[in-house]
Amino acid sequence: MEISVCIAAYNGYDYIANQIQTILPQLGPRDELIIVDDCSSDNTVDVIKSIKDPRLVLVKNAINLGHVRTFEKAIRMATKEIIVLSDQDDLWPLDRIKEIKSAFMASNASVVVGNLQEFTSSTDNRMCFGRNMQLDPRQSFQLIANLAGIVLGRRPYYGSAMAFTSKLKTILLPFPAYVESHDIYIAMAGIIHGGIFHLGKCVTYRRIHCSNLTPLKRRKIAIVFKSRFRLIRSMLTLLLVRPDGGATHIRKSQS
Repeated sequence: MEISVCIAAYNGYDYIANQIQTILPQLGPRDELIIVDDCSSDNTVDVIKSIKDPRLVLVKNAINLGHVRTFEKAIRMATKEIIVLSDQDDLWPLDRIKEIKSAFMASNASVVVGNLQEFTSSTDNRMCFGRNMQLDPRQSFQLIANLAGIVLGRRPYYGSAMAFTSKLKTILLPFPAYVESHDIYIAMAGIIHGGIFHLGKCVTYRRIHCSNLTPLKRRKIAIVFKSRFRLIRSMLTLLLVRPDGGATHIRKSQS
């Protein structure tokens, strides 16, 4: 079972080297780490280039595409059986890949999602741990409960703790133009097409800092309603997509 790790990078100079150093030791000789840089204005690309490893593939966007399209590009490039998503500023626990492989073999799921442990770095580089975001393994493969949990905001499905089979790419790609959270869309696709498995172990240490992409503050109610509408639209899209990835009349994407 070979692995493609996908990272969308943007101005990650401060943290991306540390993240890569927690990823590469877990990969086999035939695995790959694909990083797509989304027109960083700092020295992110130089840092990545300084890491000499034949498994690391770096691609630079010609124009800024945003994180959803950049992750889509990285996923398209992935050539291995299992695709593992990663943020540029987190850290991986030692046995993440081992745990993910075991979960796929034991469950035969399309998507495996683990738990998150938030942390901040102190001035002497110690890890100060915060919230522990957990999924209940007993709720794996529950289609209605998990889809409802997404709409209600009760399922912490984070891309940085997610992996899925390459077979799911025919259903996922291209991401519809209205998708604002690629990780939630992938989770829904897994729930509907093949099942999602909740790995009851921490697979990502999520770094909290002032530049986190995921909002830390409560959003306005109008924005929440708009987001929920897009989630329901995404569910309908995925429910109408054939298992072979055939398009439906409501499936749209942007080039």
